[in-house]
Amino acid sequence: MAALKQEILHLIDSSRTRLTLTDIQKAVLQSDSSAANHASIKPRKKIKEAVRQLFDEGTVEYTYFYGNSYIERSFHGKVKISKQLSIVPANYAGESSRGEKVIRIKPGAAFGHGGHPTTRLALRMVDLALENETSLFSRQVIDIGTGSGVLAIAAILLGIGSGIGLDLNPIAIAEARENASLNQIEDKLLISDKSIDWCVSNNKSKRRVDGENFLVDSADDSFFLAVANLRLPSLSNLLPEMDRLTTKGSKLVLSGIKIDEADILVEEYSRAGFLLQNSIEEKGWAGLLLIKS
Repeated sequence: MAALKQEILHLIDSSRTRLTLTDIQKAVLQSDSSAANHASIKPRKKIKEAVRQLFDEGTVEYTYFYGNSYIERSFHGKVKISKQLSIVPANYAGESSRGEKVIRIKPGAAFGHGGHPTTRLALRMVDLALENETSLFSRQVIDIGTGSGVLAIAAILLGIGSGIGLDLNPIAIAEARENASLNQIEDKLLISDKSIDWCVSNNKSKRRVDGENFLVDSADDSFFLAVANLRLPSLSNLLPEMDRLTTKGSKLVLSGIKIDEADILVEEYSRAGFLLQNSIEEKGWAGLLLIKS
């Protein structure tokens, strides 16, 4: 049953459209390797039982649009995002598995609570970018358009020593600061409405903001990881700043890109020396991981 449930979740996550129970049954039964086709009970009944279990576990939920009932991921409980990362509500009291990094996010107006594919793609890429890296405690992350702060929070929970989350929206700034506090990293993550130029022009000894007890502690002035979950025009316009913020070996995580836009962005960034390391897709969106050569 576990394999079948994972197969169903993969179908839900990878589909560009909402799926009904009938859609899921048809897709599973079309797969020769499906766990349902090797069941001792009728395949359709087993698929329905697997969906029921996912619903009881709080992993999926029913949504209703124009008289139709769909099965979608639920984001009201613990959501496994990547190999190491999970997102939970602020008041989550459940247990965590060994090695799991749990991000507590309080629902609010700011973008970035795990419900949108672009957030999940960016988080998976952050996990991948920092996998097997050493000496992360002396490295920095910058999150441009931080929203809820979830991407910068994830990077710090995965070992990055300190970071900056930039946003122009005062509501996002307030919520990101609260989320940093929920995850007990408020002394490592500066949330600010300062400009990118400020980050570029101020060296590490001057990266202190009035009224905020924060000082970047890093071996150099560049950022090892830069992340941005924004739409294509904004990501294109950010290229000169990304170049100035990073150095050779720095990694870039970009999300908020439609699949058919990814090649355009990769080409633009490659001309500036950022080489594509990996890409993943979900529901019509793409996430990119690049490294500066």
